[in-house]
Amino acid sequence: MAPSRMFFADVILPLPLSGTFSYVIPSHLELQVKTGVRVVVPFGKHKIYAAIVQEVKASVPPVGQSFKEIMDVLDPAPVLASGQLDFWRWMSDYYLCTPGEVMAAALPVALRLQSETSVCINPTFDGDVTGFNERELGMLELLQQKNSLTLKELARLLQVREAIPLVRNLIARGVVDVHEEVEERVRPKMIEVISLSDRLSDESELGKILDKLERKAPRQCDLVMALLHHRNMAGEVFDGVPRSTLMKIPDASASALSALVKSGVFELSKRVEGRLKAYQGKIMPPAALNPHQIQALHEADLALEQGRVTLLHGVTSSGKTELYIHLIARQLEAGKQVLYLVPEIALTTQLILRLQRHFGPSMLVYHSRFNEQERVEVWNSALANSNPASHEGKLIVGARSALFLPLSKLGLVIVDEEHDPSYKQVDPAPRYNARDSAIVIAQRQDAQV
Repeated sequence: MAPSRMFFADVILPLPLSGTFSYVIPSHLELQVKTGVRVVVPFGKHKIYAAIVQEVKASVPPVGQSFKEIMDVLDPAPVLASGQLDFWRWMSDYYLCTPGEVMAAALPVALRLQSETSVCINPTFDGDVTGFNERELGMLELLQQKNSLTLKELARLLQVREAIPLVRNLIARGVVDVHEEVEERVRPKMIEVISLSDRLSDESELGKILDKLERKAPRQCDLVMALLHHRNMAGEVFDGVPRSTLMKIPDASASALSALVKSGVFELSKRVEGRLKAYQGKIMPPAALNPHQIQALHEADLALEQGRVTLLHGVTSSGKTELYIHLIARQLEAGKQVLYLVPEIALTTQLILRLQRHFGPSMLVYHSRFNEQERVEVWNSALANSNPASHEGKLIVGARSALFLPLSKLGLVIVDEEHDPSYKQVDPAPRYNARDSAIVIAQRQDAQV
């Protein structure tokens, strides 16, 4: 009887190792494993990593060769845009590094997982502690209290440099078990939201409550009036007021708010809030160009139409940024994405505010001063706008690492101050030139540069 075909996934691990690694796809995960999603895989004797699926294939396994299985799938949809894996392969080949090194540079840290060895008491342990030393007894007591602890936590609580020797002895005696836990680092930011109770949707009932509060609890009345003001301003899209916003009104107190919740006037709930602050100012159209800028824009248009990489040269304060703004506006109106690379030192408040005044919520900033969670939110926003079903353009402004963002609807790439040495990554690998790499990305998507 011929051996049956099996489904395999070739995955990239975030390690400096050549090539990809093949894992068997369990039958219950076959519909979930697809190119570009993250999967949890065992590697070596005790480690677990989050890997990116590069390819799914069906084949007959070689006789006598065993394969490890994928343990879990982390994403319902790919976390990479179309063509991104091809760019990773090009960077790996051109800059003489491994795919895992490119992956480690490309993905935000929070999209990678950390593997921690956890220790727990063996369910078959009979409780006999004969011959245990003081530290082993201490470890057993900690595990009875906490159920499970990582090696780092045990070392800290026992005040020892390394807990592995103690754990190894207890494993040999059948006292404890170890297992690997993978921790997802991306956690949504939750905020408390206050809304009016449904029973007060009747205006007459609400009026009675306000009359009563005005006489007996004026501070509570002020809070209710502030909430009603926010509701009237929001109209049909009202979904509550953040607790922190209500507490900013004059003479607001936590006790008054708690009393309103306890009496059923207010309802307290939690919701996810984005960490990226949206631009709230007025959006301005691009400014009129002077004759020299019009001539430069005309020449740039001719060159870009011919598919050439165009160099715009001008001294400081000669108006280059205004030309960029006109070029960006066209692409966003067409539903395209724009990548605007600047040297890290140029990511000043002045530049960001100038672009925000023209592009407002259509603009994202991505740089090293962002924390892990903010980087993931920018990543997810760029990915959402890469979806062919999305009709929105998005401007991404960032330093060299922004070229790794999931962009597949690129219409324009701008490399400002392209001569700046900070576009070159020196260490660690991949040691790349962001200017040259951006040109490659643009050419693969037929975008202008």
